[in-house]
Amino acid sequence: STAARLALPRVVELMGDKLGWDEARRREEYEKADLLLHQDFAGPVANKANASLRAACAADVKATFDHIDTKKRGTLSREGIEIASKELGFPLQGEELDKAMKDMDHHKTGQITFPEFLAWWNSSDESEAFRSKLQRDRASGFYTKDR
Repeated sequence: STAARLALPRVVELMGDKLGWDEARRREEYEKADLLLHQDFAGPVANKANASLRAACAADVKATFDHIDTKKRGTLSREGIEIASKELGFPLQGEELDKAMKDMDHHKTGQITFPEFLAWWNSSDESEAFRSKLQRDRASGFYTKDR
């Protein structure tokens, strides 16, 4: 994530001070961590092969929500939620998307606010069946196959 990349120099500095790393070791550790961040977290869809639904932190979810909310209304339509789910690495379609919209849209407006989306994303009860399906799909390699 962006936050991890921004924090990396300071993390390496602190660890280097604590562990007594010289400049060469600090560069080496920085480069290894930077490579890991780019491999696992780069691109429009994060590598979620070993993740759970909650793995996307609130900042990642907010950034995705705001990116899709191009008119800056503070809400997403059904189509926007479908796009957000794809960008976050857990695509919703058809009945799953319908169920998610029903679970999120408490005011029956057809528009989902960020707090509604985040609450649904992080909920343990409302999306349990969805998470179970994701875990089954992930175990079968569904999300790691080339598309």
